[in-house]
Amino acid sequence: MLSLVRCELRVKCADIRPHGAPGDSHDGPRFYLRLPRTLPRAHGGPIEDLFHCMKSGGAPCSSFPDAAAPLAAFVLTGHLAMFAGVGKKVEWDVEKMQCTNMPEINRYARREYRKGWEV
Repeated sequence: MLSLVRCELRVKCADIRPHGAPGDSHDGPRFYLRLPRTLPRAHGGPIEDLFHCMKSGGAPCSSFPDAAAPLAAFVLTGHLAMFAGVGKKVEWDVEKMQCTNMPEINRYARREYRKGWEV
């Protein structure tokens, strides 16, 4: 995620920096505002960050529970669309977790368990 946006505001000179390398095809330097870092930063790689959080009692940077479920649903719906075929539209009911316009797709979304192994 970029921490820079195009600056259209009046800010202190210390908050902006020119952007661009010599030879870039633009009409002079572009100035960008450096935004404050509000998201938590990792302490090393993913494993090191996890161990740091276990020791300090925090949450790892890769923990995003509010976005994980919608992201997973989006990816899995795309996977089901591959089974539907090119040019076909998959209408997905999020509450019921099933395809409403092609019932044959639902067999890929939910497993049928044998007797005695139901969940």
